[in-house]
Amino acid sequence: MDELPDFLKKQPYLGFFEGSTGVLLCAMTLGTEIDRLINRLFRTDISRAAVVDSCASAYLEFCSDNYEKSLGMVLSPRFCPGYGGSSVADLPEIFGILKPERIGIKLNESNFMHPSKSMAGVIAVGKVNNRSCSGCFMLNSCNYLKDGVTCYSREKK
Repeated sequence: MDELPDFLKKQPYLGFFEGSTGVLLCAMTLGTEIDRLINRLFRTDISRAAVVDSCASAYLEFCSDNYEKSLGMVLSPRFCPGYGGSSVADLPEIFGILKPERIGIKLNESNFMHPSKSMAGVIAVGKVNNRSCSGCFMLNSCNYLKDGVTCYSREKK
């Protein structure tokens, strides 16, 4: 695909891609077994369920980060519909292009993914993956900074 899909030709995506040389669409999942475990735990041990749910989310991020590092490219952090002024209504566009149903990810009418430990988003290619607020396209409207923290560190500044 040589041209950006229409849903990426608007803010906040255009700001996110500024300075990049390309765009990757991505979709990843931990599969249905973790959902089954979490659902079972929520019925029997809510505290353990909350811990497993949180750990599964962190593990999905870890696996996604490792896969992206294995590509050997300069990449931005992932930006998923629903982040920073974007809408989850953009998810069907990503699904239409990637067809993540082939790896077991489904999208319901409310744009929630199943299995729940799944993600779909965009990555800017050739954009330095630095964790800094200075070059962030959300700098002027960042709720994290208003609270005295950043999206990549919850320690007070």
